[in-house]
Amino acid sequence: MDINAVVAHLREHCPLFARRVGAGLDLDAVLEGLELPVPSASAIFAGDDAEPNRLQTGVMQDVVDELHILAIVANVDEPGQTAAATVGQVRAELLRALAGWSPGERYEPLEYRGSDVVKVDRARAYYLFRFVTAWQLGAPVLSVGEGAETWPEVELPRLVEFGGMSGGVDFINPGNGPDGRIEHEFRVEFPPEGRE
Repeated sequence: MDINAVVAHLREHCPLFARRVGAGLDLDAVLEGLELPVPSASAIFAGDDAEPNRLQTGVMQDVVDELHILAIVANVDEPGQTAAATVGQVRAELLRALAGWSPGERYEPLEYRGSDVVKVDRARAYYLFRFVTAWQLGAPVLSVGEGAETWPEVELPRLVEFGGMSGGVDFINPGNGPDGRIEHEFRVEFPPEGRE
């Protein structure tokens, strides 16, 4: 997932953040490093989960990417009463911007998976919103072209074209088995793809 595309989308479609949207890879690092004015947000690629391969001669797997949006809002009391009202507005904007939006042409639309309070102190409240999107790794080996994603897709174009085969038939002599003499030979040739 292109996290920069997510950041750009949030900056454009979540006016509550006033373009104060960043990105990170680790929640703890983002929590320690954020000094943006509030409200602000950070998009975090939280990992992926892959289904088993569906092909025997290549690779085709469904993969689900998880995207977290850490929203930081102002708070003036430790229990978070002042932040609670703002979190509802943040969630409404995030759902409007992300639920059903596709982060790239190969991705399914994002689905909302819920949210959690991460941290509350006297100055700020940190709230995590979770989204997922699915995509497919690999292509059927018969449709390999540019943009290979897996080793079979890299290797397949290197193979020599199968142009035909030859064989011979040694009839079995009843009671004695094959005698080693080839009685019939054959050759099967296949025209190059696209030519008959």
